[in-house]
Amino acid sequence: MGYFANLNPGKRHKVLIAAMKQIADEMQDVTLVLCGAGPDEKKLRTLVRELGLQDRVVLCGRVDNSRAARLMFAMDVLVSCS
Repeated sequence: MGYFANLNPGKRHKVLIAAMKQIADEMQDVTLVLCGAGPDEKKLRTLVRELGLQDRVVLCGRVDNSRAARLMFAMDVLVSCS
């Protein structure tokens, strides 16, 4: 699963990570990749650790358009939570 956005307040990233916790409890082969940077990045990394999702959620930071296209192509699911 993947998500591409600025990691700004109000984008509901915490909801997506909380949902990933529920998904991870049910399915072993799911990873969430969050691509983007912003003021909420540190808070989101902390939330990932608090929920024990370090091996299931990847925050890869800002990606250029070429890399974003390759990542999107590799994902089975692209999500939006704004």
